[in-house]
Amino acid sequence: MIELTCPAEEGISAAVDRKKNRYDVLLRKIPSVWKPSLLTIEVGARGFVGHSMKSCLTKLGISIRLKDKLCKTLSLVSAKCSYAIYLARSTTNWNQKDTLVL
Repeated sequence: MIELTCPAEEGISAAVDRKKNRYDVLLRKIPSVWKPSLLTIEVGARGFVGHSMKSCLTKLGISIRLKDKLCKTLSLVSAKCSYAIYLARSTTNWNQKDTLVL
């Protein structure tokens, strides 16, 4: 299982702990013939891509070149989304037709 979290950069380690605790019960309920594992991946709200993302992509067999490209894209999208949310901080209604990320 892969679980993405986008916390503030200073909250990444706490987010990892929360995710591991949340999914621990589920992992134990899955029959052992499946050999389940949890990969928590973190992309910070300001664009920091955690080592966990690179590790996950490696485990999935993604090439180094594509892995670097994906991490740069994730970083940019995360930062742009956070900025869009910041710009909309005083808006009471979210217009779904507005472009979030350019």
